[in-house]
Parts: sequence; C-alpha cells; structure tokens
Amino acid sequence: VIGLYITNPSNPAYTYKNYKMTYANNQWTTTDGTMMWQNATQTVSVVAYTPYNGTKNDELTDKAELSVSVQANQSTTDGLAVATSDFLYYKKDAVTPSTDGISLPMEHIFSKLLISFTHGSELNGKTVVIKNVTVSGMQTTHKFNLSTGALVTGGLSGDAVDIVMYLQDGTAPIVKTAEAILVPQTVAITVTIAATVDTEEKTFSYTADLQEFATKTQYTLALAVGRDGVQTGTFDINPWGKPVEGGNLETTENK
Repeated sequence: VIGLYITNPSNPAYTYKNYKMTYANNQWTTTDGTMMWQNATQTVSVVAYTPYNGTKNDELTDKAELSVSVQANQSTTDGLAVATSDFLYYKKDAVTPSTDGISLPMEHIFSKLLISFTHGSELNGKTVVIKNVTVSGMQTTHKFNLSTGALVTGGLSGDAVDIVMYLQDGTAPIVKTAEAILVPQTVAITVTIAATVDTEEKTFSYTADLQEFATKTQYTLALAVGRDGVQTGTFDINPWGKPVEGGNLETTENK
C-alpha cells in the first residue's frame, strides 16, 4: 500500500491528495476515487511513499515532519517486518501525461545493515548454530519531510533499543546472514549473537567503532564466529540498490 499525491498546478480539480493505492494482479487500484489527467499536455507533480500514513485529502504541507520508524523486532521468518520497516519514497515534478500510466521508481530512505557469518578457524570440529542476532544502540524513529524528500535535521528521536535482525541461511562459506533496516544515525553499534557451540549455549558480542549509517546506503559487515569469540572485519559501504519499481499507475485523460 502506498500513499499518492498528484498535484496539478493549473487546475485543482485534477489534484489528488494522499490517495491510498493497493497493488494486486499487476495493477494499482484505489477506493478513494477516479484520477484523471486534465488533458494530454498539462504536467503534474507526483509524490509517492510507503508505508501509508493518514487519510485521503491530507495536505502534503502538513506532512513536513512525518514520523517514520522501523520495527524493533525484524526477525519474523517471512521477512515481513523488514519489508514493513523499509520506508520508500518517490518524487518527480512536471510529469507528462501518458496513456501508459505513471512509473513510480521508489528509493530506500533508511539504511540497511547486512551481516554475514562464517565459522572461525579454531572450532576444531565443533558445530556452531546461530540462533539470534541483535543490534543494540539504535534509535528507531525519525521525522521526514514528504514535500522535499529529506529527513528533518534534528528529527531523530526515541530511546536506543535492541533491533532483532532477520536471519537466513547463507551460501558456503557463509553459514548465516542477518538483515535489518535502520533509521539513519551515527552510532557505535553492538552486535550480539546467541548461538550453540555443540550443545553449549553461548553469547558473543562485537562493538563497532562510531559509524554513520546514512540514508539510501547499505552496510555489510563480515563476522567469523568461533568457539570463544568473534573475529571481525570492517564495514563495506555501498549505495542501497536500484530504486524499487512501483509499477505503472494507470490514469485516464479527461475527455
């Protein structure tokens, strides 16, 4: 579900505010009303975002400090909590009417942390099973300006909490990966790993140096889990993927 603003600077009758759009069967639909182009030439401005917030006809200017957040527990087996925490945004001015509809290539606004785990060299045949991974020291809420597409300066809020990461099996030599969406901030995170070494329950931890987690950026950290500790590497920092294609939004020209 996304929120959609279409602003016609020439005729407000063809302006649509915070329509709730649902994607199913390869098309976007809404129960908020029919949207039409004014004509074949009049351009519009488009803002789209997800998760949806508010109600139909909310003014865009009233969302200059929209509260956006990630879930503290992102460990659900289907990855739904990670997807729900992923705040996406798109803005384009002077969009030309098209019979093919509007393309909505949305960008990730938050940061993504991906940790890969391998087995340390000193295990001596012992079996390590990683059961749970948390990242501590993270605030989970920020303010976002829906008009400009920027996080609000000084808008970070909330107590620092533990974020439970989403675990998946890796491809050898990686035995597990852990993933979480983070609100952009500068912090020295602590990664805590709950595991069994053979049948013995153990907890390992790794505290990173102070690190900026920037918007639209993915951070990959490689850790080797051994019998008695964690061998560490450094962050690999990259832009967070290509824009997420939101599909084409069908509109109708006013005849």
